[in-house]
Amino acid sequence: MRWDSGVLPRDRRRGRAEIVYDILDLVAREGAVRKNRIMQLTNLNSRAFKEHVENYLIAVGLLEPIPLRGGHVAYRLTPEGRQLYILLKAADELGAFSDAKPKLARNGPAERVLKEVKRGLDDASIGLDGVVSASIECSGERIPVRFYFRSTALAKLQLGLLLHDYAATHSRLAIVLLPGYNNFREDVDIVYGGSTRVAVVNARDVDEGIGKARARLGCARN
Repeated sequence: MRWDSGVLPRDRRRGRAEIVYDILDLVAREGAVRKNRIMQLTNLNSRAFKEHVENYLIAVGLLEPIPLRGGHVAYRLTPEGRQLYILLKAADELGAFSDAKPKLARNGPAERVLKEVKRGLDDASIGLDGVVSASIECSGERIPVRFYFRSTALAKLQLGLLLHDYAATHSRLAIVLLPGYNNFREDVDIVYGGSTRVAVVNARDVDEGIGKARARLGCARN
């Protein structure tokens, strides 16, 4: 259950994915929800409502407005919005939005991958989920790249959410699946629909992954 009292506590700091999930969860439960109720039950002010609902959820086709009598409007899930809600709900059940921060083992897999990445990319870092992030330069543009190396149900869901978000907003992104991470090519294709702006490659090591990602994105060689 997302809410015990019906309203989220106001002192909680939420990331974008959790805010989106809170909104989709409310709409999924009630079918169609007016603006004021969304704002009240998900603790959004007018500016945050515009950012997350109007400029994102509606713009990318996850929510749709429904005209009501008296000029009022309610919002409901689109089929794509329901698919994302199911994915987020599964991630929540696996602890993706837990307040508890996972501890990363010193010299563990994440640290080893980070060291390999830092040899060629100077902005690499480890997220709380253990995924190593960096960016590559491509024709004057800095493109995010994520390195996945652990095959877990939560990692698969996180990859799906990341691809869904980037594909929906037409951003460029590179995903490198290293040994130890299953090839989820079929799942990836379903999520991002074969977008040419998202490069997903399997590689034996980090250097090979970077090279494949750059080639897939059409980057000029260094």
